[in-house]
Amino acid sequence: MSSRVVAYGLMLLLAAGHVLVAQAQNQTFITGLLANLNGLGLTNLTNVMTQVQADANQIAFFLSLSDSSTPKTFFAPNNAAFQSPEVNFNGYPYQSDDTNFLGALLLYHLLPGTFLLADLGSGPNHTIVTTSLQGHSESFLENDESQVIACGSSVAGFEIYNQLTTTAVLSTTTFGHVTIHTLNAIIGMPGTYTFGENLLDISSFDSVRSSAGVQPIENSHGITIFAPEDGAFTNAKSQLSSTSPQAVFNNHVINGQTIWYSTFRSKTYTSASGHNYSFALTSDLGYTVTLNGVTANIIRSDFLLNNGVIHVLDAVLSNTTAEPTSAPAPPSASASNGGSKSDLSGGAIAGIVIGVVALLGGLLLAFLFWRRQHGEQHQTGYFDSPHPYPVHSSGVPFTTIPGDGMSEPANTPGVSAPLMYHASSDIESNDQPVHTQPYEMGEKGPPVNHQPDSGTTDFQSLMMTGRRSTDTYSPQSQQGRAGSSAPISDEVVDHLLQRFAQRIDRGPAGDPEAPPMYPA
Repeated sequence: MSSRVVAYGLMLLLAAGHVLVAQAQNQTFITGLLANLNGLGLTNLTNVMTQVQADANQIAFFLSLSDSSTPKTFFAPNNAAFQSPEVNFNGYPYQSDDTNFLGALLLYHLLPGTFLLADLGSGPNHTIVTTSLQGHSESFLENDESQVIACGSSVAGFEIYNQLTTTAVLSTTTFGHVTIHTLNAIIGMPGTYTFGENLLDISSFDSVRSSAGVQPIENSHGITIFAPEDGAFTNAKSQLSSTSPQAVFNNHVINGQTIWYSTFRSKTYTSASGHNYSFALTSDLGYTVTLNGVTANIIRSDFLLNNGVIHVLDAVLSNTTAEPTSAPAPPSASASNGGSKSDLSGGAIAGIVIGVVALLGGLLLAFLFWRRQHGEQHQTGYFDSPHPYPVHSSGVPFTTIPGDGMSEPANTPGVSAPLMYHASSDIESNDQPVHTQPYEMGEKGPPVNHQPDSGTTDFQSLMMTGRRSTDTYSPQSQQGRAGSSAPISDEVVDHLLQRFAQRIDRGPAGDPEAPPMYPA
């Protein structure tokens, strides 16, 4: 039974190992994909991929890319894109020597699922697509949510939005389960709120935030901002003269959640002031947002941040006197984008998981091996000898003296003692020596003709002592035999344990007159 358990454990461990190896990096697939990309002239991209692959902590990209259980879409910048890699980077540099940064960049270019031009919304609509960049130190969304890309169908074709330059698909091909879109530029990952503020003409809104004493927006993990453009604050100046900057700011923020344009009407959302937003679709397929009776048009939506999203309004949601309708969402966990978030990338986490699984598998194997060894020491077999073995009440080993038919202690000069074994059992209090020779029924001591002599090759005698029929039995003292390392067969040990248990059932330990018990 124990050997079967160990075998099953080994099979399970090997199967888990095969799964981990297959998913950790399907090297055959990766090698083929790299060759395919090189054939497309995307050698700068493959150099970056090879650089990242060499870092054992950055396996997340290759885990996802080689997982054929779901299709993938990979945006592949062409060689010219790497001549000006920072063209779409909003306030941060291209870090060519940082594999953590490069690994995040590759993950941001990899989408779960297949996305073609026909699948995208066209202006003014667009499509929000989830990327493989999740739980990485370059992203600060709530609950380690996956970062997204905004894209759509435009005059440029399949276009990536929120970029500083027009970024579009030049050609499309496939390799295995991966759809490859060649791009004219590297897609910039979402930047910080500060750079979004400068691009979107919303500095007046940030002045309100600063006057309210609110912590920097960069410190939030998950935030949705309805930011009025600067002109809206000019138009609402008279209305805002007697209002609290804190109240105005709270009317325009949802804490702890990143709400995309496409999900506005999927549920009710509550501002930091405790008032519920309502959204309506306009005739030109845009949206309006209303709070406390004040309505504004959303003139730009889904400007992505590394920790949230900004939607730009043409008016200020200025009514701050109404009673709250709901409990406001609590502020998200504060953590600076500068590095208070864990530095472990998805690849490092995956590596840790694999290591832990391997460790647990090793511990399981060690436990099963120990259990097998331990079980063999206590396992009871079914090798039955014709008669049970008596135990002398004094616990002193017996030997045979020719002619007297009785037994006496094995210290008689010139007489060899038979080989003796102490049977071990779970009942430690009854540790008595047991003869290796069966007695005749009703006898109180071993008969003379059962004494093994020097050089005997009798099969039963030798088997009962664990010796082969070709071995030689040499007489030695009882003390010498106690330290002997002669092998004992498993059947003998099993039999002795079984008979020792029967002796316990016969009567008080050491009672030579107790009636013997025999197997049914």
